[in-house]
Amino acid sequence: MSSRRRVIRRRPAFAPHRSLVALAAATSLAAPAAWADSGLIGDTTLGNSIVPLSGGLRLRDAEGLGAESANQRTPTGFLHLAPYVLGEKSALGDGGWLTRGSVELGGLSVGGDRDAALFRQYRTLKNGPYLAGLSFEAENPARGLFVEAEAGGIGYHDQYIGASIGRHNAWKLSGFYNETNHVFTSTYRNLWDGTGGARLTLRSPLVAGATTDAAIGAAALATPYSSLSALREKGGLRFDVHLSDSLEVFA
Repeated sequence: MSSRRRVIRRRPAFAPHRSLVALAAATSLAAPAAWADSGLIGDTTLGNSIVPLSGGLRLRDAEGLGAESANQRTPTGFLHLAPYVLGEKSALGDGGWLTRGSVELGGLSVGGDRDAALFRQYRTLKNGPYLAGLSFEAENPARGLFVEAEAGGIGYHDQYIGASIGRHNAWKLSGFYNETNHVFTSTYRNLWDGTGGARLTLRSPLVAGATTDAAIGAAALATPYSSLSALREKGGLRFDVHLSDSLEVFA
């Protein structure tokens, strides 16, 4: 006597894998484009190659912790630096304003291969006087108002300027401007007129479409070296308002 087993295979009403793929594709098409631009809310800090942080010109307190070494540690092992030396604020008139400021002025002397592209990458170095940084603070404790300003590298292509005014725990208006110079090469042989503009034309005697490789090579060898660079200029404004102890809006 024999028995026969009957196997029934049922196909699912939907394909889970394909449905998930289709859903992911539809979601990606419907999602708006994402922008990651740090310039939307201003710079996180101001500075340049000489002064990476705008507050770096301030002196450390010789009586503070960590004055003997820049890498002192707390009893629990954390690195820390000595506190800054902050000058006393002076009264300005009879309106209740207190002010203080600082300035760092010197000079630069540059030698060696000053035309090397990497030497001038993201910075401007040349012989002459140099304003490394300046700062100004004003505060009216009775009214809670304050004014702050800082700048450095003025007159160079890596200069920075920042200022803010406001009232403590109420509102603040900030503005900034900086420049960053990027030298790509200092051995560029330019065969074009109009570099940096919207229209380029070959220099005589070269003719577009009717010039041999030998003529192009000869013209390139006869052209002196020049630099090819880009200057980024960036500035912005920001307004902050404190609505409550846990809520702040800005634009």
